[in-house]
Amino acid sequence: MALAHGDPRWTFGLHPNLWQRRTFCASGHSIALLLIPLVATSLMALDAALAETPPPLPPSTVTSEISINIKGMLQYRPTRPIGKWMLTSVNGSSTSYTLPNQPVDALSGQEIAAGRSVSLTCFLLNVLTTKCSNITDARMYLAASARTPANFTLRMLVMVVSLSNSSECESQGGAKVTQVKDAFLGPDGYADFFESCSYKKMVFDRQKFTVVSTVVPCSEEINKCNEDAIARAAKLQLLADIQVASFSHYAYVLPDNLAPKCGWVGLAEIPGAQAWFTPDTEGIFSKGTVMQEILHNFLIHHGWRNGVEYEDESTCMGDGNSCPSAPELWRLGWATPLVQLNSSFFPLATYMEFILPATYLGPTGVMIKIQPDWLGVLYTKNMYLALRVKAAGDRDLLEEFNGKLNIHEIDRFIDNSLLANDDPKSSFTGAISPRTSITRFDFKLHLLVGVFDNMKSTIILTICRFVTGPNDCNFASPPGQARTTPMQPPASPFAPSPPPSELLPPPLFPRPPSLSPQPIPASSPSPLNLPILIPPSSQSPLPSPLSPPRPTPPSPQSPPPSPLTPPRPRPPSPISPSPSPPNPASPKPLSPLSPLPSPLSPPRPTPPSPQSPPPSPLTPSRPRPPSPISPSPSPPNPASPKPLSPLSPLPSPLSPPRPTPPSPRSPPPSPLTPSRPRPPSPISPSPSPPKPASPRPLSPLSPLPSPLSPPRPTPPSPRSPPSFPPYPTRPRPPSPLSPPTPNAIEFSSSFSQFAGPNVGVNKSFSDQQAMAIWVNAGAASSASTLIAATFTTTITITGQATQALLDLIVDDIADVFINGAYITTVKWGWRYLGDYTDRPIKISLPLGTSTLSLRVQNTVGAAGVAAYLSSSDGKTVLARTNSAWTYTIDAQDAPRAIEFSSSFSQFAGPNVGVNKSFSDKQAMAIWVNAGAASSASTLIAATFTTTITITGQATQALLDLIVDDIADVFINGAYITTVKWGWRYLGDYTDRPIKISLPLGTSTLSLRVQNTVGAAGVAAYLSSSDGKTVLARTNSAWTYTIDAQDAPRAIEFSSSFSQFAGPNVGVNKSFSDKQAMAIWVNAGAASSASTLIAATFTTTITITGQATQALLDLIVDDIADVFINGAYITTVKWGWRYLGDYTDRPIKISLPLGTSTLSLRVQNTVGAAGVAAYLSSSDGKTVLARTNSAWTYTIDAQDAPRAIEFSSSFSQFAGPNVGVNKSFSDKQAMAIWVNAGAASSASTLIAATFTTTITITGQATQALLDLIVDDIADVFINGAYITTVKWGWRYLGDYTDRPIKISLPLGTSTLSLRVQNTVGAAGVAAYLSSSDGKTVLARTNSAWTYTIDAQDAPRAIEFSSSFSQFAGPNVGVNKPFRDQQAMAIWVNAGAASSASTLIAATFTTTITITGQATQALLDLIVDDIADVFINGAYITTVKWGWRYLGDYTDRPIKISLPLGTSTLSLRVQNTVGAAGVAAYLSSSDGKTVLARTNSGWTYTIDAQNAPCAIELGSSFSQFAGPNVGVNKPFRDQQAMAIWVNAGASSNASTLTAATFTTTIITGQATQAVLDLIVDDIADVFINGAYITTVKWGWRYLGDYTDRPIKISLPLGTSTLSLRVQNTGGAAGVAAYLSSSDGKTVLARTNSAWTYTV
Repeated sequence: MALAHGDPRWTFGLHPNLWQRRTFCASGHSIALLLIPLVATSLMALDAALAETPPPLPPSTVTSEISINIKGMLQYRPTRPIGKWMLTSVNGSSTSYTLPNQPVDALSGQEIAAGRSVSLTCFLLNVLTTKCSNITDARMYLAASARTPANFTLRMLVMVVSLSNSSECESQGGAKVTQVKDAFLGPDGYADFFESCSYKKMVFDRQKFTVVSTVVPCSEEINKCNEDAIARAAKLQLLADIQVASFSHYAYVLPDNLAPKCGWVGLAEIPGAQAWFTPDTEGIFSKGTVMQEILHNFLIHHGWRNGVEYEDESTCMGDGNSCPSAPELWRLGWATPLVQLNSSFFPLATYMEFILPATYLGPTGVMIKIQPDWLGVLYTKNMYLALRVKAAGDRDLLEEFNGKLNIHEIDRFIDNSLLANDDPKSSFTGAISPRTSITRFDFKLHLLVGVFDNMKSTIILTICRFVTGPNDCNFASPPGQARTTPMQPPASPFAPSPPPSELLPPPLFPRPPSLSPQPIPASSPSPLNLPILIPPSSQSPLPSPLSPPRPTPPSPQSPPPSPLTPPRPRPPSPISPSPSPPNPASPKPLSPLSPLPSPLSPPRPTPPSPQSPPPSPLTPSRPRPPSPISPSPSPPNPASPKPLSPLSPLPSPLSPPRPTPPSPRSPPPSPLTPSRPRPPSPISPSPSPPKPASPRPLSPLSPLPSPLSPPRPTPPSPRSPPSFPPYPTRPRPPSPLSPPTPNAIEFSSSFSQFAGPNVGVNKSFSDQQAMAIWVNAGAASSASTLIAATFTTTITITGQATQALLDLIVDDIADVFINGAYITTVKWGWRYLGDYTDRPIKISLPLGTSTLSLRVQNTVGAAGVAAYLSSSDGKTVLARTNSAWTYTIDAQDAPRAIEFSSSFSQFAGPNVGVNKSFSDKQAMAIWVNAGAASSASTLIAATFTTTITITGQATQALLDLIVDDIADVFINGAYITTVKWGWRYLGDYTDRPIKISLPLGTSTLSLRVQNTVGAAGVAAYLSSSDGKTVLARTNSAWTYTIDAQDAPRAIEFSSSFSQFAGPNVGVNKSFSDKQAMAIWVNAGAASSASTLIAATFTTTITITGQATQALLDLIVDDIADVFINGAYITTVKWGWRYLGDYTDRPIKISLPLGTSTLSLRVQNTVGAAGVAAYLSSSDGKTVLARTNSAWTYTIDAQDAPRAIEFSSSFSQFAGPNVGVNKSFSDKQAMAIWVNAGAASSASTLIAATFTTTITITGQATQALLDLIVDDIADVFINGAYITTVKWGWRYLGDYTDRPIKISLPLGTSTLSLRVQNTVGAAGVAAYLSSSDGKTVLARTNSAWTYTIDAQDAPRAIEFSSSFSQFAGPNVGVNKPFRDQQAMAIWVNAGAASSASTLIAATFTTTITITGQATQALLDLIVDDIADVFINGAYITTVKWGWRYLGDYTDRPIKISLPLGTSTLSLRVQNTVGAAGVAAYLSSSDGKTVLARTNSGWTYTIDAQNAPCAIELGSSFSQFAGPNVGVNKPFRDQQAMAIWVNAGASSNASTLTAATFTTTIITGQATQAVLDLIVDDIADVFINGAYITTVKWGWRYLGDYTDRPIKISLPLGTSTLSLRVQNTGGAAGVAAYLSSSDGKTVLARTNSAWTYTV
């Protein structure tokens, strides 16, 4: 029960606040799930066992006291001033009787505990009452059931009660249903709280969870706070479709103003299924109260302190808002001990040392349970030790308990029994701070609390049990070897009582127990020895080359520190800070009384030198404004917090740095945790061997050390345990997974290499010390054009941020980056005076260390770069190119094939296997992704290529090949044959093996494979003509390219010479290939073509022998983007009009070995359209490809993305209304959503509008729409709202409002369904049929398109008419902006005079276009700046508009609107003063307004000038581990670890979440994969839509099994947002987004990302 404290009679020593909770928290016994043994057994067994028991006596007129015999389950309700005892399920019925007191067993004389099955005699004052005035002869008639551990899913019905007027009392309001539901299911709600505290062992069924409003007539009983009367009345008012029996638990939210009469804010049955709450912040809106009352249902009792019930504020079961305490976690079965200590496992007078993780890191090993049976008859209580930390479910833990060892005591008779249900009186007795000790003479225990590691949330604990006192205690083994694994088999919360031990003699010097922590005085050393110091010795130490370095010895009076190595050396932490190194000078001698230094904790490592390579920056794209769809991430469920990593270092007492990794030759030490122990990485470099340490000689009785490990230190004097020393540090080696980046090669002085008009003394480039550098020495004459080299250095600025000037000469092109942010691109510089007009480049350098990166590309001949960065006055050089700069290289490599299966298993059949036609078991089945074994796209064809080198003479070979489904075979680009299948029937293989002629030298073998249905793949091997030698076989070394499988062919509509005749096209002119045809997607393009689409034309080129350079000549009407193998090369325009059109051509192309794709994405801006091109060898003599009708094309438009079919409607929505011959009977209607995971969970932050078109001919018609939706759907026809429906699959009653009658006009109509998800899964399935139901006109499938909007986005505020707000030369009747109904809108009403400049507001509406795509005009006035987007694609940016005539010259804006529903978004920024926007969208003739600004528009807000992320370090160093590094799952070294401040490598706030955002621009909708490492939890969003949540990633191999994450990117600009939460210690995130083949990085974390907190 939770108490109200308004009545002075009921203070009970409690706090005086009016509604302070004091609840009797019975908990969801995961361990003690008495719902099974108590409720199920006591209901079902009672039906059987009590079947013969007569029901209560019939009514009688006798007025004397009546006695009846009744049986049922005993239940307790902890009301005040005394509790209420009930007998429920009496005689197998639903009747309950109130008892006057707790029954006492007539046989044993013991009180009977709640939850037992009891028979008794009840005395009633009359036949109308169920309140026993007296009870006798109580007996337990069923054996008690043992508690059994189990997970539990709460199916909860919450009834929000309000009162209507009656003759007895007046009406009373109640809580709001939406607020109650949000409290449970909203971000950081009770469902998350339960999930986190229980480690997912007690969860709410979010889909089943129901909150309803019930209005009941006011009655005297209810007005007196009779909880049973409230429950009965509420259930009577439930709607008929609510099946009460389908829920496991029931909660009642009281009407307003009843709390003072009740005297409590929460009440629950112990045990049972019901709970009652007041409608306030101490009742239903307090997570502590709610958890306490629900756990009461599972037999968990209140927490105690100092003998007072409720006083334990460390747990929800007392008066806290945090998770249950250690003994409560144990009794619930939610968590288990690290060790369970009793006399059998706890040696006398011997210190035992443990590393204890915080409880939030559970469920295993997060407490120490002590059963002090050595006390003999004095053994009455068990002790629990637990570290509590403010994180995860304990985020609201009070500081009194945070980071400290919490001690609880509990009745041992109840705690050790599997059957006892009584209150064990779990009592808090103290919270002990780190580095202190406590002696408990009542338990005969000495506890030494060591160092708290706030990075890993662990604490070191040393325990000894003694006879007379702490001086009894000795160390059995070298201290510092803390246990992290149990000393016995994993403890069970249901273990029987330990055997009684011998009664130990009483203490010789009895004294009261010491309950408060006592600091250990420096003069009185303590046994907590991390590390233990070795007493001084006169003997000469033995040298050990493997021992860690020792600091200079202190003065002779103090003992030297031990060279003890940590018990489990670990690799360095990926998240440790990198401050300046300690002074290498000898440490100052210590005072004889001062704490001694220890070599255990490594020092903070030296920061990287300026030569350290920063990440290579991304090649910049054409800059665009951010997408308007700002993410609005919801906080994550605080699912299980990160456990202690087996690779994490041992905690250090004074600093977070981690220990130095062991020598690679050292045998792995024993692991710290029981799960998956791992040795140190074999590739971890060992630190340079220091001067050999001098360990003490070993005692003759000491165990001998391993020959490869440091000697174990001699223990200290047994009666003088040492005190806590501070920890000096020692250097840490570099990360073993971060190989050094090479240094640049100085091949010449800049003055000699780039001598010319701009380079020299007193010339533009005047620093003679700046060297010309490249990646090899021969670059002065010739260098590769296949690679780009990024050169990097660092510059440190102190005092204040500064401006600098960058002078730069480059051969040929350099992109300049500062801290990963693109600055500019420059070319050459030494050739002509005009080369240098764009230099020096102005650079802003912030305080601290910045990276300057130059990404240099060579286009022909020599290569190199020379640069110097100087102060803004040019007098001081801050950096200059030399061999100290580092470099990285990127190249154009084709992606590798994916081996998804052995050919023998994938294609098992009559032709595949040993001694069968296809007999090479090593030939792998390959495809472009791993899921092809079951399903693959039929839209693309994949060409797989390998090379074969033949020496000596040309030869014949045989190609064996199995393909799913069709393969075209090419040798050196020449078509050989086409084959199909091969594994199905014997006859499939009669056309194989294929005979191949291979010339001398290197040849390419290419297989172009098409999939027609289902799975896809190919397996092949090429062997010598006798079949004995395999020359090549399919595996992951093959490369691939992708093209459209059935792409249409281009139309040749003219010769290039006639279509583009002009100064550049013709014989002996720039464009000279007459055979190159002008092509387009239709024949009429010579005169006119659509401007609504872009056409991508593609061909393939096969290069043999070696990679080569080629030249692309190209004429285009109007704009062409050029791609090689999907990599963007350049953009060109026109070419035929003027001589100057062609100065950027021919385009130099680098072609790798094998088959490449050349693609031209062409856009038409007006009039005619077309493209003509030819690709020739670098000398221009050989044409490799030319445009003709063999080129294929694809078209992309501004179309909405396609819906995802994630299930059949029959399987997703199976129920009373869905199926054959049921209301919803179309099996082909698919359940669709915007992503594939919606079958189990989907975002509740967005609404998705799904659209299709239906064409009606002949005459208008009536149709019927059948629809199932999870959860709510608005139906529109041609943009007109029809109706709203909900659900449909749950109950028969769900479907009474369907089918929906629809009137369809002649022509094409759009049917749109706007779907909102309220909780859990999401999806919609629908079909539209003729009025007789016989003909299906449309059904949901992946052909439907969708748009997304914010589900509950706020509405814009109309604060003025546009004519009054923006009155001026451009706004008004017959002026450019003339729609008087367009309102000026903003996010608040005061914007007419003043508005914030810190935020940007994105206003959004939707427009539905029917019939055909159309052109529209957007008129817009804005105060001050607006970015315009259609369907998330950036259109343009405009400013102001009302001030001067000239403001409006860039308006109206031409907009292309596709068929269906589109979103129009305006992202508006205010720079000063007032703010607002007014706009209207009209048809191309300006006559029809399609949309205008008003309060129907929704808005989102983002930070206008969001700060940039801070790079903490390379992801490879920050997150070094089994998943991060070269050839590991996370392998992009340029992805930086980022956070909102620089100190996050060691420690970061757990109170805020940081959302990091970047933008990605794509030319067409595409698939991508996201690799991500996070410390600790990240929610991933694309364009504000939630995708998934991931945790960690660097710790274990298993961390990464849910990655990479598949992402669908629409056309245009998208925002990728990562909302990151830190649960403890360090924080950071590193990520990179790459193409679906994983080869092209689209975005990576760096300081260019912005963040909000």
